[in-house]
Amino acid sequence: MARKTRTPAPAAHPSDEWIEQVQTEELARLLEWVRAVDAKVPVLTAISCAVIASVAAVAPAPPNLNWTALAVISSGVAPQMASLVYCALATFPQTNGPSGSLIFFGGIANRSAEQYRVDVARLTRDAHIADLTAQCHRNAQIVALKYRRVRFAAAWLFIGIVPWVFAIYFLYKS
Repeated sequence: MARKTRTPAPAAHPSDEWIEQVQTEELARLLEWVRAVDAKVPVLTAISCAVIASVAAVAPAPPNLNWTALAVISSGVAPQMASLVYCALATFPQTNGPSGSLIFFGGIANRSAEQYRVDVARLTRDAHIADLTAQCHRNAQIVALKYRRVRFAAAWLFIGIVPWVFAIYFLYKS
């Protein structure tokens, strides 16, 4: 019978190196989550745009529009517009990060190259771990917000299916 190997549990007071490794891995994992959510947005955007375009394709010409057709068009398009708004919000860059960070791009860009070099040279291990922890926390907030917005975009896309089918049928038959 094969022996199971266990990863040793961290000591009661983990070393700074262990903490830094865990935080660095967590930061990389969080950045992967950002990329994962960003990959979902183009798909939702394309579908919502196609749904809107299909309604526009079967809609009557403006001189032939009546209140019923406008209501049907609106019901078929409005949920998709909401989906597009949430997609846009999900992709909007979140540029506020930990103040004075030597990891966050904004904190780095706000310094001259020379000041950044000096600040990195003076960086203590405890300050680096605190900076990593703050950056991980901020990235987790960004990921949570992005996923919430993508979830809303997908929900509006699915909510809009029934009105869209009705709109296409009604407008095509008219």
